[in-house]
Amino acid sequence: MTTREMTVTYTPGESGHDGSKPMICITNWFLRESGFNVNDRITVEYQDGLLVIRKTA
Repeated sequence: MTTREMTVTYTPGESGHDGSKPMICITNWFLRESGFNVNDRITVEYQDGLLVIRKTA
């Protein structure tokens, strides 16, 4: 497993005011190395402090 530290940012056009939406953008070769390709279907599981992204069959 590869670990990479990132920072949650604001969505484009947001400036940190109340109601702003957090965003995580993952666009790098780690996706390909982890078996994800363009047009793959995924599921995202949300839990307090944890996100799990899996390819959907």
